[in-house]
Amino acid sequence: MWISSLVYVRYIYNVRHGYSLIAYMKNEKLAYEIAEALDDLDSLAIHRKFVEQYSETHLRKILFKVLSIPIENIRKTRGALFTHLVQQHNKKSYHHRY
Repeated sequence: MWISSLVYVRYIYNVRHGYSLIAYMKNEKLAYEIAEALDDLDSLAIHRKFVEQYSETHLRKILFKVLSIPIENIRKTRGALFTHLVQQHNKKSYHHRY
C-alpha cells in the first residue's frame, strides 16, 4: 500500500477526532481497493466518503454487482455506475426513515 504526505495528514486529522490507526488504514485500504477495481482512482475521495458512510459488506455487494455487468452494457463507466447505485441506496434509505 502506498503512503503519501496527504495520507499522513488525513491520518493525523482522524486520530485527533477519535479514529484509531487500524480503523483509518482499513478504511483507506478499502477505498483504494474499490477505486482500483473500478479503474476509478481519480475518484478516490468519493470512495473514501462511501467507506466512512456505509458498511464494508454493503459496498462489496454493490462492487460485485457492478463488476459482474459486462462492460458493453454500461453506459458510462463502472465508477459512475457504482456511485449511482450507492447514491440510489442512500435515497431509498432516506425515504424509508419517515
